[in-house]
This record gives sequence, structure tokens and C-alpha cells, in this order.
Amino acid sequence: MPGKLKVRLLKAADGELDGAADRYNEERAGLGDDFLRVVRATIDDIATSPSRWPRSEVAHKRVLRRFPFTIHYRFDANEVVVLAIAHHRRRPGYWSRRR
Repeated sequence: MPGKLKVRLLKAADGELDGAADRYNEERAGLGDDFLRVVRATIDDIATSPSRWPRSEVAHKRVLRRFPFTIHYRFDANEVVVLAIAHHRRRPGYWSRRR
């Protein structure tokens, strides 16, 4: 797949991202900003090579290293759609009906 795909976050995933960043910044100043940088870099990496990470029955997933989150996404020839930025302590698969 040549080049980088366009990326779109579902509204719910965008809310998860913002909420987690806010909570991390409340915990320690600047930690939420670090979280945002890690997530954005990871999403950029996914957009470059989306089929590289494992696929479940519903979507592909990429586990973050520094933070306890997984990015769940699907893709086609034109774009990557981020379905969820899920904390590891949330109920597994809560996001699976998102389209």
C-alpha cells in the first residue's frame, strides 16, 4: 500500500482521546500532552502501514507501549478509521458496534 492513508477518528474515539489526555494532565502536568503525542505518532504509524498489526473479528488493534491503551481501527484503500482508543481496564469490546 503506497503512501500514508487519510485518518478519521470517530466522534466517540476522539472523546476518549480528549478525556484520557485531560485525566493524565490532572494527574501530572504535561502527562496528557505526552499521551497525545504518543497516540498521534502511533496513529501516524498505523496510517503508513495499517495491515501490519493484528486483526480481531471486528478490527485491527495497536497496543500502546507507554500507556495502558489500545487503538482499535479498520481501514480500506482510502482511509484508516479509528474506532476506539480504549483503556485496558474498560470492558473489552465495548466499542465493537461502532462503524
